[in-house]
Amino acid sequence: MTAFGSYTLGRKIGAGGMGEVFLATRVSDSAQVVIKRVLPGLVSQSGFVDRFLDEVRVLARLQHPHVVRVFDFGEVNGQWFIAMEFVDGAPVGALDLQRTGRLGFEIASALDAAHSLRDAAGKSTPIVHRDVSPQNILLRASDGAAKLIDFGIASLGGKGAGGGKLGYAAPEQLLEDEASPLSDQYSLGVVLWECLAGRRAFDGEDVEVIRLVTEVGVDALPASALSDTVMRMCSLDPRSRYASMSEVVGAFRKFASISVSPLPGPLPRGREGVGVRAALQELSAVESAALGCVADGMTFEEAERAIEAAGVDGFALDLLEDLISKGALVAEDRDGVRRFKR
Repeated sequence: MTAFGSYTLGRKIGAGGMGEVFLATRVSDSAQVVIKRVLPGLVSQSGFVDRFLDEVRVLARLQHPHVVRVFDFGEVNGQWFIAMEFVDGAPVGALDLQRTGRLGFEIASALDAAHSLRDAAGKSTPIVHRDVSPQNILLRASDGAAKLIDFGIASLGGKGAGGGKLGYAAPEQLLEDEASPLSDQYSLGVVLWECLAGRRAFDGEDVEVIRLVTEVGVDALPASALSDTVMRMCSLDPRSRYASMSEVVGAFRKFASISVSPLPGPLPRGREGVGVRAALQELSAVESAALGCVADGMTFEEAERAIEAAGVDGFALDLLEDLISKGALVAEDRDGVRRFKR
């Protein structure tokens, strides 16, 4: 443990191009926080501290339930830092259809808030995240709520240099080295695609991934209203995506109140990788989409409503009976009520 101003630093939990990240304790109330300490080499660059302070002041104004909060920032013995909310959770992994829809609503609303941010005088100061990826979305262990983290390479003003992780950065970030709210939308779309497919969208050597991202795009998903939304977000041409993140929020709004258990976990590598429904390759695309709507413990009525809300083609009850007959679903009596076991 190391004293650091008003905090006590614990173990280092990460490092990146901007700085080192530590678990820490706030001395005043013993609250657990995260400290990002900026690398000395950056601080020595001309104008960096002024830019850093400008960006952090704006980030501190971004108060949203699905964005990790900035509590404090400043300098201790020549070392600049940001103190942020600690989230006890895990990066997003493969999820069922309902949970993916709720994740889409939560993170899209967080990004919409960032893209729509204004300063104290009411002047537009939009923030582009530039690095939306599974590693930067945490699912809180207590309730499964999603939290968007690490605005470390964010851009003020709505546009900026490309940035992003290969496989999640939008085509225009790779080809034109430019990021915008539309590229954030694409990156979130790829994350949601992977949640539904249970595998990486793009894999291989860097040159091959760049070709797939810029020329081929993601594979088609089983038909549903949710997958249609995700596929549009992943369009190669930014003009074919939703015009704004607020439109994406509207498309996901039906999932806002869904309360289901998250299923975090690492995604398998390889374009031939299979996801959480790996053994069910005999199912049709529509049956697979319906299966993704059913969570453990759901009654038949709840499952029917979930399938209908997701816009899956076909009669919900018939789809459920087909899934039972194929062994993809098991129904059992719990306290006198027939519920599904997953």
